[in-house]
Amino acid sequence: MTRNVIQKFETIVLHLIGTGGDSLSSIDVSSQFNPSDSSEADIGRNLNAAFLVTLSGKSHPLYEEANQYLNMTHDNNLLQKMVAFCRHGQKLLIGGFGGESDRFTERVAGVLHNCEAPADRSASGQPGVHPTHRRREVA
Repeated sequence: MTRNVIQKFETIVLHLIGTGGDSLSSIDVSSQFNPSDSSEADIGRNLNAAFLVTLSGKSHPLYEEANQYLNMTHDNNLLQKMVAFCRHGQKLLIGGFGGESDRFTERVAGVLHNCEAPADRSASGQPGVHPTHRRREVA
């Protein structure tokens, strides 16, 4: 189950960030990743983009380059802290799947299941309205 959940998680992130102008969020993360740009602001932007690209998994065309970027060392202490922050985020998100407790995996699997087969289905299996979203009648 863990690998399946990770793949679904990566697919969701991939669709959110896209692969070059085709993202659900309308944010082109691929165009924000320019490793040759080297000002501190550029490096911060690149770290953010690389973090999101690596969360989208190996199917993203920039995955290998982004992963290598996150493994680079920087002379600047702040940039080193930013890299450590990104790596820690990856560890918490991806490392949480199948860790010591499967609670995280189970919770994410539940969310993914609800995305695939929403809880707002009636007993007949037909789309309906989730009980908490029903309009209340006003007397």
